[in-house]
Amino acid sequence: MTLVIGLFLVGAGLAGFVSGLVGFAFALVAAPVWLRVLDPLEVIALVVCFGVLTQGYALWNMRREIDLRPSLPFIAGGIVGVPLGVSIVRAIDPHLFQFAIGIFMIAYTGFLLLRPDVGRIRGGGRPADAAIGFVSGVLGGMTGFSGPIVTLWCALRPWNKYEQRQAYQPYLLVMHL
Repeated sequence: MTLVIGLFLVGAGLAGFVSGLVGFAFALVAAPVWLRVLDPLEVIALVVCFGVLTQGYALWNMRREIDLRPSLPFIAGGIVGVPLGVSIVRAIDPHLFQFAIGIFMIAYTGFLLLRPDVGRIRGGGRPADAAIGFVSGVLGGMTGFSGPIVTLWCALRPWNKYEQRQAYQPYLLVMHL
């Protein structure tokens, strides 16, 4: 039991440090550590609970200038996607789940490290945003990782950092709730 508590605290501490440093990625850092000692469903529950705390805090700090309009297509798609993701995670083998999360983490962090110049996505508009919200919602329902796809999509849009946060910050809180 001591190992479980120790690794839980190490995962939470590392994730809190990284999240505080870069403003996101709590789940991406904590989950791989927690999956070594906890059941995947427990990890998902923890990721979602911590997500409510971290995203709630971030939105509280933005409360005076928040505009929900950019996030509404993402939220609409995500609300449809989360139940599908939850049903998938209930049916999947836990070892396959851990393997899939590992592959996702390698691919996502590899993309972030390499930062290929793919240009800006100017087309698609709100329907594309809703589709990305849906895919992120499915991933969020399966893993609690609602953020990576949406934040990456927002970074590829012709938006500045403030506009990106207007789009993804409310989405992340709603998905975790």
